[in-house]
Amino acid sequence: SRGTRAHLRGVRILQDVYRRPVAYRERFLPHCEILAHSSGRTIIIVPTSILHHRVCDARFVMANILIFTSQVYRLGGVEGLSIRLALDIAKQAAMNVHVVVMAPLNHSGDIATLRELEGAGVRVTSLNRKPRSGIWTAVRSVVRLRRILSSETYVAIETGLLGTSAIASLASLGLSVTHIVGVHAPYRKAWHKGIKYLLWRWALRLNRRNVYYGVSKAVAADWARYLPTSCDKIRVIPNCTSPRSRVVYTDIKAWLGLDPSTRLVLSIGRLTVSKGYHVAYAALKPLLVSMNLALVFLGARELEGLCGDDGKMLADVEADIGAEGLGNRVKFVGWQNDIWPFLKGADLLVHVPLREGFGLVLVEAMEAGVPIITTAVDGIPEVLGDVTSPLIAANDVAGLRVAIQAVLSWPDNTTSKWRAKTEGRVRCFSPQQRMTNML
Repeated sequence: SRGTRAHLRGVRILQDVYRRPVAYRERFLPHCEILAHSSGRTIIIVPTSILHHRVCDARFVMANILIFTSQVYRLGGVEGLSIRLALDIAKQAAMNVHVVVMAPLNHSGDIATLRELEGAGVRVTSLNRKPRSGIWTAVRSVVRLRRILSSETYVAIETGLLGTSAIASLASLGLSVTHIVGVHAPYRKAWHKGIKYLLWRWALRLNRRNVYYGVSKAVAADWARYLPTSCDKIRVIPNCTSPRSRVVYTDIKAWLGLDPSTRLVLSIGRLTVSKGYHVAYAALKPLLVSMNLALVFLGARELEGLCGDDGKMLADVEADIGAEGLGNRVKFVGWQNDIWPFLKGADLLVHVPLREGFGLVLVEAMEAGVPIITTAVDGIPEVLGDVTSPLIAANDVAGLRVAIQAVLSWPDNTTSKWRAKTEGRVRCFSPQQRMTNML
């Protein structure tokens, strides 16, 4: 209605847009609907998502978003989602994006990501905090991040990890910026206890401008009880896959030194007990020779340090592989920047975590058309939706072995029907959808 605050705000925004270069106009107008256009008059509908934007005084086009992440040289997980979000907002939304990285930018793997961000017009700043450094470096990081937030008018800061969210919550305390905290794992007081988690929750509760999103309904419900916080401050925003080339140049079985007739089973995830890789090995061990299978683990071991139960479990599994003479059928290939060639060459994905907030690898497997066996824990059933894949209980070795034998015996028409069903499900997790939900 003419004369209302929304109308006047829209007028100011459009006046500002048309005073700016054509490039800004091209980034802004796709969000609007042009009803009529002539030489003397243009009628435009501006959506309320823009009118009710926090930057409401004709500065929408120049709104600043800060994304705070830990590192940019290994982008498989939360860090990858953060960089994907930064690129999508910078390219498709009328906003300026600033990525702040906790770690120093001196790793060889940083170069490709930095070039891609720079090409999209995204600024990148490092706080130069080394991994596993002490409390005083964390305090310095809070001070440095607060200086960045105070230097410009930021609409929001997005974080997705324990360390980054604690630092950002303290750094943005008292400022007008909204801190959006992504919760990517199920948190429960029985599992996540100790001084580290106590301080984390204290830092988050201290800042009343924090809002939260869970990657699944199960994660959001657990978070409301764990923090605790009102359900009104928690949204559900699923993760997304990344655009990738569908052309695979590598024969992955030849790269692994396997015979072409060998059927490839993948287990993808960090080599920690919670990911259940030891369960996958125990279930597949009697089948490797009898069914001519190879089991390949893709996952980092050095990021976790593999101390305590994680280190002992990996040592036990590797010792058993050597004792059984299965070194040519069970392979650890470490962290891989691109898992697509492995998925395209695989016959089955076994993903059997003890707890899992989302399970992005399941979406990637469905995108590649690889049959899945997984556990019915936390957010995994939500990810699969109506896709009929075997769901077993956590730590159920016998049940997993039966499911593996059943899926590898599927006839071709069953596999084709399964792949046809996954095509529609994968579209629910597009980068465009996640960016829209986030904005």
